[in-house]
Amino acid sequence: LPRDIDVVELGGSLGVISCTTRRAIAPERRMVIVEADPRLAKSLRRNLALNGCETNTTVAEVAISYGGGDTVAFAMGESSVSGRIASEAPDLQTVQVPARTLSGLLDEHGITDFALISDIEGVEWQILRHDLDALARARIIIMETHDSREHGTHQQLVATLLDSGRFRLLDSHGPVVALQPVTPHG
Repeated sequence: LPRDIDVVELGGSLGVISCTTRRAIAPERRMVIVEADPRLAKSLRRNLALNGCETNTTVAEVAISYGGGDTVAFAMGESSVSGRIASEAPDLQTVQVPARTLSGLLDEHGITDFALISDIEGVEWQILRHDLDALARARIIIMETHDSREHGTHQQLVATLLDSGRFRLLDSHGPVVALQPVTPHG
C-alpha cells in the first residue's frame, strides 16, 4: 500500500484493518471507512480513538447499495462478520441505513487518488455490475471476494474483473485479491 494515498475502506468492522492501514499511510492523507452496522461503527470509532488513528479519518455509517433508494435495510448479524444488505439475509434483525454508491461516496468526500480496501460480504458484485468506472478510479484495490447465490463464485467475480480488460491481478490469497487498474485514475 503506497503511503502517499487516500484510502477508502468498505466494511470497517471493528477497525483492525482500519488502524493498520491508517498507520501505513502518511498522516496528512485521508481515510474514509464505511461501516453500515451502527453497533460496529461505534466500536470502530472507539478502537480508532484508543489506537490514535482518528486524524484525517472519517467513519461513514452508510451501506454501499445500488437499489436506487436513499436508504437500505441492513441486516445486523450476530457477529462482526455476518451483517449484510437485508435481501441477502432475510432472517436477521434489520435497521435502515443511508445508501451510497461507490461513485457517490467518492464524490461526497472529494476522493480522487485512492486505494480501495473492501470486505463487504458480496456487495462487491453490485459494484462490478453497476459502478465499474468508480472501481477503476482506484490506484490499487485490495478486496475480499465472496460467493453470491445470485451472481456466482468469488473466482467468477475475479475472472469477470480481469476479463473486463480494466484490471490486472497483482496478488491473491484465497478469496482476497490485490488488483490494479490497467490505466489508473489521475
